[in-house]
Amino acid sequence: MVKRLISYPWSSYRAYAYGKGIEKWLNTDVILSRFRNVEDRYRAYREHAQKYSKEGQRIWEDLRHGIFLGSKKFPEKIKNRYLPDVPHAEIPHQKQLSKNIDPEVVLRQAAEKLKCNLEQFRKSARISKADTMNRDMLIYLLWQLGQLTNQQLGDKFGLSSSAVSRRVEIFKDLLLKNQALFDKFNRIKSRIKV
Repeated sequence: MVKRLISYPWSSYRAYAYGKGIEKWLNTDVILSRFRNVEDRYRAYREHAQKYSKEGQRIWEDLRHGIFLGSKKFPEKIKNRYLPDVPHAEIPHQKQLSKNIDPEVVLRQAAEKLKCNLEQFRKSARISKADTMNRDMLIYLLWQLGQLTNQQLGDKFGLSSSAVSRRVEIFKDLLLKNQALFDKFNRIKSRIKV
């Protein structure tokens, strides 16, 4: 492993992050076009990529959400190597896993508060924009508990594991941008004691 992304010699990172060493066959515009309305697209890409370069910090989240691939023993090996036996009091996700929270109870209570029909989410190919927002809020709430894999979450909502991953990312972004949604989400969480 390398300590800095730019240190990996077979990566296109230099091209995307600094505009240097762009091979003729590499079209950086496709990726860099995501960074609109910024002063420097290269810098925006660097910042975006560097958020994800701290894999050691994300390993807990990846394990919680069933992202590790390999034999059944592999996640246990990773867990034993990187995660503490006793949850750290200042790390919310570790503390949360030490609580005995039933995801089904959380889902049912949150759906009641949002006045959602869970069966409709499971069976309908298309749902309204408002229902999509509520469904994504429920998915994100359960995802935060860290007790279910993305596949298990998908099964509850009629989605694939990759769709769950995408919905979580979209909802996270919306929470950062929309104060009313952020407040609503926290109200729901506080009412169901998560």
